[in-house]
Amino acid sequence: MSSIIKANDLRKGKIVDYNGEVCEVMNWEFHRKGRGGSTIKMVFKGVDSGNQKIVDCSVDEKFNTVDVSEKIIQYMYDDGDGIYDMESCYYPYSKLDKELIPLLNSEIELRIIYINDEIKTICLPKKAKVKIVDTEPSLKSQTAKVSYKPATLENGWVVQVPPFVESDEYIIINTEEMIYDSRASE
Repeated sequence: MSSIIKANDLRKGKIVDYNGEVCEVMNWEFHRKGRGGSTIKMVFKGVDSGNQKIVDCSVDEKFNTVDVSEKIIQYMYDDGDGIYDMESCYYPYSKLDKELIPLLNSEIELRIIYINDEIKTICLPKKAKVKIVDTEPSLKSQTAKVSYKPATLENGWVVQVPPFVESDEYIIINTEEMIYDSRASE
């Protein structure tokens, strides 16, 4: 349920409706004038567009807030069309579009941010443990210099791994860059 908030009560990080666009307050400054009313200078960033706007307004100007909610979910299974997940606290499950989430296995928890009951952001953990399904065998001559070889993960992604990593091993992936981070401890 959205509510009305005065400009004087807005702070950095708050999400509001500004001229029909959902925007996040990136910066907020109070300016006191010698004569006349005080003003507030804000920098808004559009959630969908990413465009930034600088807005000067009076302290009493009103904005509509936007409903923002967050859920932590656990991956359950993939039926080919979509991915089924389960909320960590309540145990109801739902279906997400498979294309939204690039890296999944049963050990990954996702943080989903909803704005007005619509998925806006899906946040993967910074690191994820995944299994290598297929990779080339290592050669002893490759240890003289730093080299990498392609490895296919259980979800079909291909990443570059060091030569000592073998098939059927678990590795840690940096999910921000989708690169090899380290071997997983068993």
